[in-house]
Amino acid sequence: MGSKERNSSFELLRALSMIMVVAYHWELHAKGDSVYRSVLSVNQIFSFAIGSWGSLGVDLFFMISAYFLIKNNNIKIVKLINLIIKVSFYGTGVLLLANLLNIEPFSIKAIINSLLGVFAYQYWFITVYILVYLMSPCLNVLIISLQKSYYVFILITLIYVVYVFAFINYGNGLIGRLACGVTIYLIIGFLEKYPKYNLFEKYRYIGSVILISGIVFLEIASSFLGTYYNITFYSIIRRIQITESPLMLVAALFILYLFKNFNIQYRKVINFIGKYSAGAYLLHGGGGYIKGYLWDGLFKAGYYYEQSPNIYIYHYLLSIMLLFFVGIICEFIYVNTIEYYIKLKYSSGKFLKTIGIDMRH
Repeated sequence: MGSKERNSSFELLRALSMIMVVAYHWELHAKGDSVYRSVLSVNQIFSFAIGSWGSLGVDLFFMISAYFLIKNNNIKIVKLINLIIKVSFYGTGVLLLANLLNIEPFSIKAIINSLLGVFAYQYWFITVYILVYLMSPCLNVLIISLQKSYYVFILITLIYVVYVFAFINYGNGLIGRLACGVTIYLIIGFLEKYPKYNLFEKYRYIGSVILISGIVFLEIASSFLGTYYNITFYSIIRRIQITESPLMLVAALFILYLFKNFNIQYRKVINFIGKYSAGAYLLHGGGGYIKGYLWDGLFKAGYYYEQSPNIYIYHYLLSIMLLFFVGIICEFIYVNTIEYYIKLKYSSGKFLKTIGIDMRH
């Protein structure tokens, strides 16, 4: 499907999802655990309301990908090659920047991790996405061939093991996150295969409002009880926000189908932002060297958190949008230079020959 024919609803959701991830990382890396244990304030409530949605953004990214992958059984080698090179490019660039800013000295380990990128689990989301992408043809066969009763049994088992059990035990890591990605893929496959059972689409408006407002209320209430009644609700708050959170999963499903039915026709600006929004994640979400400098050094998030709400909120929003749009610019440059070169060489067969592979034979 050409970009001019693409519905912009998903591109808008993709961009908003990335903003959620950036806002969450602000909250996570700026104040750490203290934001959940400090005296309830306007700044804290605002942080909860805006910065609690990192896992929701991740779930939505997986869901958008799954929505399109279940309709396509073809694995594009050039896409995999480009993703691997892209992650190495960003990882090495961030390491170089960190070295120039005297944040992180060069070391053999840091250089190897940056170059390996995907294989070194530097950007966990991209690593998991690639694994799910490679599995997608098999998952699609499973979606098509499974009878409804067996499909429901598998989904219930996966949701319990991956979300309920992991949520209670607060576990993640590569295997746990990959299991989340596969579970999300199969959930979307079921909802698209059996649309009459898709309650998330039917009740998308009320479901989105209830889940989003409910999660914010739970976080504020937990912090209030923990602060004023000396009850430890911190672990509950953190579990609400993790990748394996059942609440975030359900909220993401409602929001996915909410945006699907917006039917926003092609909008050049929206599609441009959505297409290049991943640059914001790649710019700040990899190796830990740049994170501390970015949030506490450059943006001074901890300092501004202690200021008046007007100053804090303005600075919070400005910093997030600045990082988001710088990421878009970086991704635009990469896509139209290095990625363009990779695709050009791949289409002619020259790129794979340079690394010893000839796909034509």
